[in-house]
Amino acid sequence: MKLIMKLMVPKATMAVLENHIVPMMRARLPYLDTEKKDFITRGAPAMLLFHADKNAEIGGEDAGIYQSYALLSVHSLGLGATSIGLVPPPINRSKELRRLFSIPEDHNVLGCVILRYPKYSFRRGIRRNLAGVHWL
Repeated sequence: MKLIMKLMVPKATMAVLENHIVPMMRARLPYLDTEKKDFITRGAPAMLLFHADKNAEIGGEDAGIYQSYALLSVHSLGLGATSIGLVPPPINRSKELRRLFSIPEDHNVLGCVILRYPKYSFRRGIRRNLAGVHWL
């Protein structure tokens, strides 16, 4: 079966399957019936999806920039956030998920950021000597 998948699936997708999905499934499958936890989005109550027209000239290249600004904005509000690369491919392949998330047919999901209130709060930051600015 693995050989058939290697012939049908692009190398990048196969690497994600072998290096991320399979190890995660091996570790978590025995506990799924008892825990009922979402171990991909970790139960985050909100998710930002970044999508662009399939024919856009630079849509894919800009997705990382959009996600970076979203992460900075979310963190500045005191929320926790992270990019999840495992979410866009299933949405792009599933008509039901595309409908659920209102993704137009002529668009591809390029990125995903999940956000939530942090589980732990910090009482103080790390003390360090900050570098100064030397004007010339």
